Amino acid sequence: MRDYLFLFTIGPVQSFISQARKTQDLYSASRILSDLIDTAIKELEAMNCLGADGLIFPNPKIDSKPNRFIALISTDDPKGVGERIEEAVKREFNFLAHKALRENGIAIHTDFNKHIDSFLEVYWAALPYANEYLLKYEEIERSLGAVKNIRSFTQLDEPPGRKCGICGERNVLFYKLRKPDDKKTHIKNPLIIPAKKHQFVKGEGLCAVCCAKRFYQKEKSFPSTAEISLMDTLYQVKQNKEGHALWEQYTKIFKDDFKDDDFNEQLFLEENLTEDYFRKHDLEDYLKQLEHIKKKQKEIRDVVHEKSLKLSKYYAVVVFDGDSMGEWLSGSKIKDKNKLKDFHHALSTALGKFAGFSKNCLTDPMSDQKTGDFLGKAVYAGGDDFLGFVNLNHLFDVLITLRQEFDKQVSHPLAKEFPFEDSDDKISFSAGVAIAHYKTPLSLVLGQARSMEKKAKEVNGKDAVGFTLLKHSGNICETVFKWSYDGEMNMQLMKKLSHALKYWISNKFLYSLREEFLHLFDKDTGMEPDIVEAEIRRLMARLKEKSDISKEETQSLAHRIAALFDHIKAITYRNDNYLENFLSFLEVCNFIARETNHDKH
Repeated sequence: MRDYLFLFTIGPVQSFISQARKTQDLYSASRILSDLIDTAIKELEAMNCLGADGLIFPNPKIDSKPNRFIALISTDDPKGVGERIEEAVKREFNFLAHKALRENGIAIHTDFNKHIDSFLEVYWAALPYANEYLLKYEEIERSLGAVKNIRSFTQLDEPPGRKCGICGERNVLFYKLRKPDDKKTHIKNPLIIPAKKHQFVKGEGLCAVCCAKRFYQKEKSFPSTAEISLMDTLYQVKQNKEGHALWEQYTKIFKDDFKDDDFNEQLFLEENLTEDYFRKHDLEDYLKQLEHIKKKQKEIRDVVHEKSLKLSKYYAVVVFDGDSMGEWLSGSKIKDKNKLKDFHHALSTALGKFAGFSKNCLTDPMSDQKTGDFLGKAVYAGGDDFLGFVNLNHLFDVLITLRQEFDKQVSHPLAKEFPFEDSDDKISFSAGVAIAHYKTPLSLVLGQARSMEKKAKEVNGKDAVGFTLLKHSGNICETVFKWSYDGEMNMQLMKKLSHALKYWISNKFLYSLREEFLHLFDKDTGMEPDIVEAEIRRLMARLKEKSDISKEETQSLAHRIAALFDHIKAITYRNDNYLENFLSFLEVCNFIARETNHDKH
């Protein structure tokens, strides 16, 4: 038998995950891809052809695996190995899709297999290996890229008709009636989703692939955007004896339609307690109780206000991706190229450890149940990439923790074990954060988060983060900056400034600052740092609302904000745009201050 370097990948990834109307679609797509890679690895193990080094990348212990793996195998038939794994993955995808519908009492459409069997894109490559890892790794990456460029595909022959409401690519096979006499315009012979299946809204039509995503569950249903927005507040309400009793009374009203793990948190918001909303979401049976429901919701609202909490309608999506990972994996950034295979193993192990941490970091460390019921929820955590939903009350702490732990668990240990070509270099990640209203289309929010991640990666040296604020009014503001500047984390500054705006500086500070800066700003000469800091100090002192805040604290914060102004000016790729970048940083802080709960500490 000969040794081979074997590279295997599954797609499509971005479109499959990002094409989502509900958070459950997003989470299920990620889980399906991870489960399919698990299937591929298990099939490889079952053939007993893994070499002594076994799976090189990723770490097999990672729960949310990326869509590819690389391994050393020993075999006389590498083509047979690749074909057998490919067949196993496609067979498993068909099985999982059928199982998802069957377990939810949904019938299988006659064209179901057409959609499922033509969907996956599976690619693999194998090259003879004789202990020349660096050379073969570069060659196999090029070989797989060449295979992908051929773009072989299965033609899906479908008659004209209405396309899926999520992907827009395949015909609708599953449909939920708007009303009993719905004519299902432009839909040929769809299977009708039962009225009490709340995973579908009335008038929604999906193809087989998107329907399988909607019903695929390996654990309790993924929290909705409304639930993410309300997590911290509802958690605190339930910690109070009176509040917990009111919460139980309210949720029990809907016990015939919702289990504890899939309650519709939009019903906690007064704006949704209307006849139109109830009819659209198959809650007509409760219309006779609508006034009683409003009364019970008000009782909860009164407790919320009494405790200085907010029924916030905003949440955050956080995405991050490792910087220059192609260069790190190619070995170009480490001194000893002969240790590339060892570096891959070490990197895989470190990222695997961090993946477990980042997935669980949204779990409340003080909670006995360890459920993460009010910090947020991770969609996937693959080590160097992450996608998660975060409650605004905990956004700064989550981001600070993730960035610090990445250095602690990944960058610093690897730099010590494998000296880098540039001693100042480090393995880092850049992130995109989108803050949005719970009713904003999820695909738009995800797209904005990815866009900000991309803008962060355009910063020289990367290791940056971008924020976008999508207000329900339609206004959007964006800011990009480095994680750290002059030895301090800019996220800590965001947290401090947001706290100050909430408790001891009037928010008029921001509006006055914007007005003054726009008046003083010259796009050709800019603004002198001394003028910037002096103006910030003056306005801060004039608009300070708490007398017990010392002059030193005010001046320290003013100095840090002025330093941030210089930092943003230095990294903004369009010189005439840095003022807006800076002012947007302040606006994000102000918005989070408004939308978060009173700090009980």
